Amino acid sequence: EKVKSSELFFIISGFLAVASIEKMTNLRFIEYIVPKIVRLWPMVFVSVTVGEIGLMLWYHLSGEVFAPFGFWNLLNSYLCTFQGGAVNNIGLGVNNPTWYICVLLVCYSLLYFFVFISNRTNTTYIWYVVAMVFVGIGIRQYGIELPFFNTIVARGYNAFFLGIICNKLYNRIENKRCISILALITVVIVMYCLFRHPMLIDNRWGVICFVLHPSVLIVCLRIGDYMKSDKWKLLGGLSFEIYIWHAVLIVFFNCLIYIQPVSWGSEMKMIIFGAFTVALSLIMHLFIEPLVTKKFQKIMNGIM
Repeated sequence: EKVKSSELFFIISGFLAVASIEKMTNLRFIEYIVPKIVRLWPMVFVSVTVGEIGLMLWYHLSGEVFAPFGFWNLLNSYLCTFQGGAVNNIGLGVNNPTWYICVLLVCYSLLYFFVFISNRTNTTYIWYVVAMVFVGIGIRQYGIELPFFNTIVARGYNAFFLGIICNKLYNRIENKRCISILALITVVIVMYCLFRHPMLIDNRWGVICFVLHPSVLIVCLRIGDYMKSDKWKLLGGLSFEIYIWHAVLIVFFNCLIYIQPVSWGSEMKMIIFGAFTVALSLIMHLFIEPLVTKKFQKIMNGIM
């Protein structure tokens, strides 16, 4: 069973979301979710717009559909509703990796709701969080396909709320050095088994999502203790841009090769594409994203 790395991003997002939980008690939902949208949506808008141009260009050149680019798909790609929610999953979005944003916003909304309910009922929200992990497991295992209860959004339920649990457990452990060493050993063992003895990994999704990814997170947290926060901020921002832009750039890369065929081998194409993706993502993070986000923030302030 193929397991992708998106679960790791969800775990990290859940881990970091804990920092804002105390602030939720004094915020209305709109005051809580708008900053999240301001952070995530501007580059979604830009990448979807550029992606639409790329898909139309490819269709014009080859006469083939690389991915759906009609008005309904474009609208839902802009609104981050093309996967996971009430809109019937329409398959690939204009910039398909943004499905992660679709599901992440649902997870943020549920977390706010759980904290709100726990404050009203004098209970702890962590039990709702644990329940959502099992809800995600059940949806995946039984193949449920309903609005907000489908195998796409279940990937977020599993990993995002697992990230919150990881945060709670990690911060309770005093001996961070010991747990980091154990996490590193776990990563090595799991990776070795995945590549050399896959028969030992009887459930790839379960082992990767609930064992490997949390262990990787713990190792990274330990490494982060020895790195300046601005370097982690740059790395995190660059990773986000690479994730957002790589699918769009694949379309344009194919258009370029279609117009001007080259004799490069697949390895050389991958190296050139990877280097260009990193370079463009760095430019986007340092120059384009701050500008677009600032303008979008002004628009939202006017509306609010």
